[in-house]
Parts: sequence; C-alpha cells; structure tokens
Amino acid sequence: EVLTQNNYATVSPVPVLKRNFDKNEIKKSLGLEKYKTVIGLFPFGGVNPGTKMRIKRWDVSNYLRLAEMLSEKTETGIVLFEGREEDEKYPAGINLKSNYRVRTIDFNLIPACGVFISADTGPLHIAAALGVPTVGLFGPSDPLLVAPPDGDGRNVFIRQELPCSPCYTPSSAVDRKNREYWNGDNFICRLGTGECMKSITVDEVFKETVKILNNTQ
Repeated sequence: EVLTQNNYATVSPVPVLKRNFDKNEIKKSLGLEKYKTVIGLFPFGGVNPGTKMRIKRWDVSNYLRLAEMLSEKTETGIVLFEGREEDEKYPAGINLKSNYRVRTIDFNLIPACGVFISADTGPLHIAAALGVPTVGLFGPSDPLLVAPPDGDGRNVFIRQELPCSPCYTPSSAVDRKNREYWNGDNFICRLGTGECMKSITVDEVFKETVKILNNTQ
C-alpha cells in the first residue's frame, strides 16, 4: 500500500522563506521562459555534517524516467538539480532534451518550479518553505515527523507501508553504537535491501505530480 500525505493530518506550522527573484525572471535565466510549468528534480542529498544517509535516495534512473514522462507535457520544462558532493552528479551521456537543464542546487532557482520532487533532504524542505509545491519520497525517515506540512494539498509525500519502515527514528538516530543501524557516521539499511525506496514506482510519483499540477494551475 502506498501512503500519501492525504492519509494523515499534520498540525505543524508551515515555515516561510522569502523569494529573492521573480519566478518568471528565474525561468528566463534558465532559458525555460516559454514553458508554462517548470519541474525540479533532486535525486541526491542525505548528507549532513557528521551524518550520511544515502539510503534516503531514490535511484537517479527513476528520476530520469520520470523526467521523460513529465517532459511529454509540451509545456513542461525540467530542471535536473545536482549536489556539490562527488556522488551527486548525473551520469555522463544522459539524453538531455531541449527542455532539460542541469544545474547545481541553488535555492534561488527553486522558486521557478511548479513542483519540486526529492527524497527527504534539505532542498525538499526549503522548496516547501519557498511556497513551491513538493512531492517528497520517504522510506527510512518518518514523514509524520519530518515531512513538509501539507499546505492545503500543495505538499504531498509518498512512502510504502513496509514493516521495516521507518527505521530512522528518534531512538535509532541517537544510538550510534548500535551497529544494526550505524556504520561510522553512515546510517545504514539494517536489512541491506533499501526496499523502502526501491518499492516506490515512477508511475506513482508521476501521478502525484500531475495531480498537483492540475490543482495548482
């Protein structure tokens, strides 16, 4: 069963960040001004000072397939955001269509997006605080604790109902001596499968994204 934000009630206040530039100005700077909608994808993250949680990531190939499906909408531009770590780059030789842009993550560019899609990592929460609708992909962490507030349906999360998920809980997060979950500063999948993220399908994310686009345009 796929769980989405609509299954839950959230009471957290929505944080707000100021946008430094107008949405249309940003789209123009990206060369995407002719597209009605811009969608941002960030497959990376899960790296913080003293803690690495790459198991939060949804595979890059899924994002690229999602980009293909979304770009079939003729008025949709795609921004493929990269990170600054060595393993936060897209593979060489990917097929970049005319409506694709690859950019290092820059919070000044995020407001150009009509939807921002990422796993549970900093840019997802910053996008929500900037007022950009988000689709958050959750597995190890608990969306009931850390997902961006719903914001009247503008922010949704997707996770699979698996017995082992979520595993990154307040108790497991602080006990770094527990080798079931920690290998140095890396939080690991104790089953070694990463099934909670692998079981999220491209079709599910596509449907949630289109639903937001239809409700916000």
